[in-house]
Amino acid sequence: MKNVFSFVFIFLFINSFLANCVEGYECRINEVGNSYVIVDGSNVFMSQKVYGSVFDSGNGDKINFSGGEKFEIKQVDDALRRYLVDFGNKTAFYSCSGLDMDLMFSNVVPKSKVEKIDKNIGKKVWLTNKVKIIYKDHDSKELFSINKPKEASIESRVLGYKEGSPYKEIYYKILFSSGGFFYISEEFYERYVSSGDIIVDSLGIEKAKSELDLQELQKEKNDIINKLKTYGINIGEALWTKYPEPELPGLSKIKIKDITLERDTPKNYYDKTIRKKIVIFAICENNNEIKYEYDVDIEKISQDFYRKNIGKGWSKRALNAINNKNIYIGMTKKQVLTSWGRPKDVNRMVGSWGVHEQWVYPGSYLYFENGILSSFQD
Repeated sequence: MKNVFSFVFIFLFINSFLANCVEGYECRINEVGNSYVIVDGSNVFMSQKVYGSVFDSGNGDKINFSGGEKFEIKQVDDALRRYLVDFGNKTAFYSCSGLDMDLMFSNVVPKSKVEKIDKNIGKKVWLTNKVKIIYKDHDSKELFSINKPKEASIESRVLGYKEGSPYKEIYYKILFSSGGFFYISEEFYERYVSSGDIIVDSLGIEKAKSELDLQELQKEKNDIINKLKTYGINIGEALWTKYPEPELPGLSKIKIKDITLERDTPKNYYDKTIRKKIVIFAICENNNEIKYEYDVDIEKISQDFYRKNIGKGWSKRALNAINNKNIYIGMTKKQVLTSWGRPKDVNRMVGSWGVHEQWVYPGSYLYFENGILSSFQD
């Protein structure tokens, strides 16, 4: 309520001041050739009429404006405290006090400033998370902040009151590429652009997006590494392979060298899906490096390794067969898995005699009776 009374008081004072045009008021804008724009009434500016006394230079009739008119100061008359202004198709007198107040209230804006502002309309911008003082609504001035860098574009400009002030200022309406919008005052916009917290050039935006992408990838990588640690899979740790690789038999000891998160290569030109993969680099006992690639599936990765050598209790025959990727009658299912890896398919029957399983490999069929390899067919 106090703000309302303050605004009414200031408004009445200004109108009284303009009406009486205090004796001795000087024309402070004294450069002939300055150009200004009366705030226009299009969908990007609120429709306004000027406060100052503008008279037609021919017969003295008052002229009202809906907005958008451009004029230039042609002559300064300090004696009568007025300007002679040119609208292109006619000239008029504009009181010094009137122009000063219209500039203060942003009802009249320097033409150079309007042109600079209009050049920003339609621009793509990148907002960093350092942008803190922006408004969801230019009237209610609800404050909020960007908690994550975002891409946006400047849609339009609008006129609104400054917070806690009877004066108006220009705001930009900015749309997020992901949806939603907000208003930011032209003053704060320029301040953020100067500080680099709002980026407007295309190269800068692409660089910022790339840096953000790397930051997010690094954060996700750190999260994945922390989750893998709970399964004993950690950089510097020793593990034993659960299944054979083309260059490595099962139950081989390896040491984790590095864990990375990378963007996967698209399947083809039309594939726009963004995929990521976890890559584990390890060193074998012969000092050769081996690489494991996975989808982002922590549970699956944890099932591919042993945290200790489970083959210590196995026979030499079993260990030799595994080392040479062979099988023999009498091996357990776990030993066969370690030697040949996962089967392509499993067919299982249960009867009074026990459990019978058929494991299907490319070109081979293995048969198990109650968990022991009983026969195979090539």
